[in-house]
Amino acid sequence: MNFLLALAANTFFFLGFQALFPVLPLYVNSIGGTPAQNGLLTFVFAAAAVLSRPFIGQLTDRWGRKPMMLVGAIIFSISPLGYAASRSVLPLLLARAFQGVGIAAFTTAYQALIVDLSPPERRGQSLGLSANSMAIAMLLGPLAGDAVAARFGFTPLFILSAASATLCALLVGCIRPAPFEPAQAAILTNLRQVLAQRGLQTALLGMSIMGIVFGAFMTFIPLYAQQANSASSGLFFTLYALALLLVQAGAGQLSDRVGRALVAVPALALIGAFILLLSQAQAAWVGLSAAFLYGLGAGAGRVALDGMVVDSVPPTQRATAVAMQFTCYDLWIGLGGASMGPVAQATSYSAMYAITGILAIAGAIPFACLARKQSPPASTF
Repeated sequence: MNFLLALAANTFFFLGFQALFPVLPLYVNSIGGTPAQNGLLTFVFAAAAVLSRPFIGQLTDRWGRKPMMLVGAIIFSISPLGYAASRSVLPLLLARAFQGVGIAAFTTAYQALIVDLSPPERRGQSLGLSANSMAIAMLLGPLAGDAVAARFGFTPLFILSAASATLCALLVGCIRPAPFEPAQAAILTNLRQVLAQRGLQTALLGMSIMGIVFGAFMTFIPLYAQQANSASSGLFFTLYALALLLVQAGAGQLSDRVGRALVAVPALALIGAFILLLSQAQAAWVGLSAAFLYGLGAGAGRVALDGMVVDSVPPTQRATAVAMQFTCYDLWIGLGGASMGPVAQATSYSAMYAITGILAIAGAIPFACLARKQSPPASTF
């Protein structure tokens, strides 16, 4: 029951959040913002999440999972109301940064809680099912947000987003966490111990590869689709989310049986291959197929790497390890978008995606070498 409550809470947390994706840029324009300020809105959200995660991970290992999930859900209940009250860009930026801290708190504690509630031999399957709850929100949220804003306006959408997070907080309040042993080591000592784990280091390499590819995919697919006169970019993301739903639970279960590395290594290589296919797409159906196949590889790879991260540390360091994983992924998403932009400008979007795919395939080689002696089918922690 606690596991199901956690899944439901995660779904409502991300449903309200994803509903804002297609609308916030329009809202920024409506209050007099510029395209540069739209980009700044994304930056402050990511920066707040990245900077706060390492501390949040350590607090979660000391205070427990449920308190930090509640903190994140409450922040998400408040921040959309800050959006609604903003009549200029500066207060909107402050509300967005505040929300960045909220997503760091909730997602770090949530993933640690899911592992706490799962037997080690089914940990990968549980992580896959938990990731599916976010994929459902990705499928429904943007469509719902677009429809509500178009019919009723921005403020009702912000209120609904806050209500979704409030429902998440109520569900979190009903969860009874597993018995919890708080971390005792000093903060810096604990962080050094976590980062010294070879399994975590290997997983962070894999997350870096995935982050670069996703950053390029997410940032430039609307422009690539427009340039190629292809299908709507929203359809690319819908197919990507659908692929995540189809693969994540099965890939997690497979990683429980054969080991995380035997799932993660081919997934990373396939991600590169599918992005290469996307770069060469001359017809809309080829590009859409590549986006769907990329989602299959990304879903399998992410679940396996999630398992590798939590397998590498004891429960008292679990949230800290998860926080470092998210931090690494978020950083490389930003770097992927930033570094591939000049490449696309100097060449083309097609060439940029080809280079991204080659980088992913090349990165899978050292990852495979490092992972060969890592990641048994079931964790000892």
